[in-house]
Amino acid sequence: MQLSVITESDLIITIECASEDTAAVLKARVAAQTGLREERQILLFQGRAIGDNETVAGIGALDGDVLMLQEAPAAAPSGGRMSDAFGRLSAQDFMDNVRRNPQLLGQLAAGNPELAEAIRSNDASRVEAIVTQAREREARRQQDLAQLYLNPMDVESQRKIEELIQQKNIEENFHQAIEHTPEIFGSVTMLYVNMEVNGIPVQAFVDTGAQMTIMNQNFAEKCSLTRLIDKRFSGMAFGVGQSKIVGQIHQAPLKVAGEYIASSLIVLEQDRGPPFIFGLNNLIRHQCMVDLKAMKLIIGSINVEVPFLVEHEINKADEGLPGSGKDSSPALPNQQSNTPAAPVSEEKIQRLMALGFERQACIQALQAANGNEEIAVDFLFH
Repeated sequence: MQLSVITESDLIITIECASEDTAAVLKARVAAQTGLREERQILLFQGRAIGDNETVAGIGALDGDVLMLQEAPAAAPSGGRMSDAFGRLSAQDFMDNVRRNPQLLGQLAAGNPELAEAIRSNDASRVEAIVTQAREREARRQQDLAQLYLNPMDVESQRKIEELIQQKNIEENFHQAIEHTPEIFGSVTMLYVNMEVNGIPVQAFVDTGAQMTIMNQNFAEKCSLTRLIDKRFSGMAFGVGQSKIVGQIHQAPLKVAGEYIASSLIVLEQDRGPPFIFGLNNLIRHQCMVDLKAMKLIIGSINVEVPFLVEHEINKADEGLPGSGKDSSPALPNQQSNTPAAPVSEEKIQRLMALGFERQACIQALQAANGNEEIAVDFLFH
């Protein structure tokens, strides 16, 4: 009789056997074709692992049936595959082994946080239940895959096989990431530097994705800069959300590492998120470079280097503002929402387009500037 054996890499091999042959004999024949040693093989039939002394007839296999082949781990597994390591160990021994390996426990926390927490709390019954559930899920998956391969030419079977293979590749990629680059599963600290705005200290969020430098209205009041807000530049800033633009401050005094720089900035009405975002307009204007290796902001215009704040130094309340890295940078301000867009003449549009700007941008800038060409040009160049 013939049995088909499907490997974890979805290779199908055929082996000749008799009904009285044991699983040990089958493994020897599989080893001859695959090179995988017998002690590393786990043969499954209908979702159940076969013991070495069980016979083909004893497990109920018939001519043409399918066996699944899994490779036993050569060393302690990592990531979320703790069910393979459980083996013949008691739950307590298993937990003790994992706790003695902090790196393995850390990887497990990323791949299977529920199991990691059960191990940390020394809950043997919970660990055993989680591992048992994992084994049952895997057995069902293997059984479903075996049934699909019995009718491989069926269109629906081919679709499901493709889905299973794709999901398996995703899982393999996930476990490889946990093992080799576990740091990618941690949170990323945003880039902040200490600055002063008109003498008021602030943690400035450095955001290369924000088109303009932004300050919220509350912070503008705290810095005594509201008197300098040019409300002709009011409008709306659109990102993932939107916020009303109160106006623009054309020259705001900033102090970085004891040196003063001039900054043009937009004042937003909304007060959630970072009170001050140092955006792309000033990063370019002051020849800045974000050095992520040294974790510092280099400001070329004044030749200073400012270290980025480490995570525990950052005020966590100052996160998530339209125009910040968590949303999108604001577009050119539109006309105020309670005022209809002012008509603009074709002549003005053509004169601005002659400067190299797109037509829609010119129209938008003229509307925001109430038809004033000089202010519109300032919008476009900023």
